[in-house]
Amino acid sequence: MKQRSAISNRHINPPRDEYEFEVALIDVANHIFDSTNFSRIGKRGTSQYGGDLRGYRDDDSDQKIIIQAKCRELGKKEKVKDLKDDAEAAASHHKPVLFVYATTAHAQTALEDEVERLNAKFKRDQINCQVRLWDWNKLQDLADLHEAVFKALSPEDAASLELARSLEASKDGIHPAEAIARSHLNIRLEKPTLGLH
Repeated sequence: MKQRSAISNRHINPPRDEYEFEVALIDVANHIFDSTNFSRIGKRGTSQYGGDLRGYRDDDSDQKIIIQAKCRELGKKEKVKDLKDDAEAAASHHKPVLFVYATTAHAQTALEDEVERLNAKFKRDQINCQVRLWDWNKLQDLADLHEAVFKALSPEDAASLELARSLEASKDGIHPAEAIARSHLNIRLEKPTLGLH
């Protein structure tokens, strides 16, 4: 069983916009699916046939995964029809082995029921595609289990956590600058100026 990370049960605020969410999901998907090649599909305003991101599990071209990213305003719910339409379009056009509907909205029973219905329908119709739902609750659970997911979904909080760890290490006799350098943070340490330029 995987050990829960040090950041377990921390609240993560959803990304502010669709682009930020897609960029975070690229890192999440690369980690979860042991891949190096997830990327955005096309550009905004063009037909993406149910998907925003495409990549391959284990970098195997026979293991295509399509992810639809939906960044919703706080409290807004997903529509079952959107999930259904995107999953069917992705399965038909992209022919993935897995379609993931990722949303910043929280879990809804109707969405979970639709995922089950779509999986049964695809199996019955011999469409080799499974459907998964990553609502915000599921993404936070993944962040609790995988520090790389936490860093992708909440880079500011991850940087603060790394800084705190570095400063804690400095209590053990390591100079703070060296501790920060060891933490792989991209923090520039500069001498303070007096505002004279």
